[in-house]
Amino acid sequence: MAISVFVITLLLGGLVVPLSAQVEQRRILATQKQLEEIKAALMGFAAANGRLPCPATNASNGAERFLNPPGDSPANGVCATFANGLLPATTLGLAPVDAQGFALDAWDARIRYAVSFGFPPAANAQAFTRTNGMRDAGINAIASSNLFYVCAADGGNPLNCGAATTLSSRAVVVIYSLGGNAAAPGGAGADELDNLDNDPVFVSHPRTATPGNAFDDLVTWIGPSLLLNRMIEAGQLP
Repeated sequence: MAISVFVITLLLGGLVVPLSAQVEQRRILATQKQLEEIKAALMGFAAANGRLPCPATNASNGAERFLNPPGDSPANGVCATFANGLLPATTLGLAPVDAQGFALDAWDARIRYAVSFGFPPAANAQAFTRTNGMRDAGINAIASSNLFYVCAADGGNPLNCGAATTLSSRAVVVIYSLGGNAAAPGGAGADELDNLDNDPVFVSHPRTATPGNAFDDLVTWIGPSLLLNRMIEAGQLP
């Protein structure tokens, strides 16, 4: 009897890892689908409003937050934060949300959202969050400007990918989940910290368990071509 119990215990123990791996894979797939739906919602918002929403903050109950309202508003597009905010799910009309109005990933962590501040010259500041800012800047200026960088690893440079491979230098929007280790918060390795340090550089690569630099963020972005095409279709551009 003892031998039978031992064998059964071993068999059940062998199922734990595969089952937990299946649960984690379902969470990954669900969150990836959610991020794609968010991209569509953001482009729909831009098509309807001639701008992208500002990020939400922890105190904004899921709504976009301007720096000093009512002076700061869609008329000037000055957001409370640009590169280190939360998805404004309430502003976008997304559901479901938590009790504070924030969209959650499959690990029940708040989804992050960054939108580009703009680009030189100064007249193009807040071009993406200001009503008609993209129209004022013009298609050619937007398409040729460096915006957010998305890199294949931490390149040691707060302004670009540095020594790392550049996946994009023209990301208008970056949307991301901090994955299962969001409570850490968001991991402690250089690659994950790049997504939380409030600069224009983000990191995206497959999940790794590298000691000291584990990475499980799920990152996607919107480039100018996709956004501009949607704006043209909606009559917001040229």
